Amino acid sequence: MLLTERVKGKVQIVEADRSKLPETVLCRVTYPICNIDEMNANRRIYERAVWERVLGNDELQEKLANRNLYGHAEHPAETQSDLRETSHIIHKI
Repeated sequence: MLLTERVKGKVQIVEADRSKLPETVLCRVTYPICNIDEMNANRRIYERAVWERVLGNDELQEKLANRNLYGHAEHPAETQSDLRETSHIIHKI
């Protein structure tokens, strides 16, 4: 099953000048990951309290601080991410 999500909002390119970025980085962007307290395209509503609990998690905060939170362009088929398919690093939420 493939979960596809459409989020209200646009990608904002923060840095695209390759001379200012590490060799392996194409660009830096910000992107909304969820519409809080609104129905999303997958017909789910993610409540603010849920996100507050998630963002208060020490393990998550450690991963963010150490740049160890990776993402894929699509939701992975497996629970565990495959680093060969990593498209981005999340360092701030």
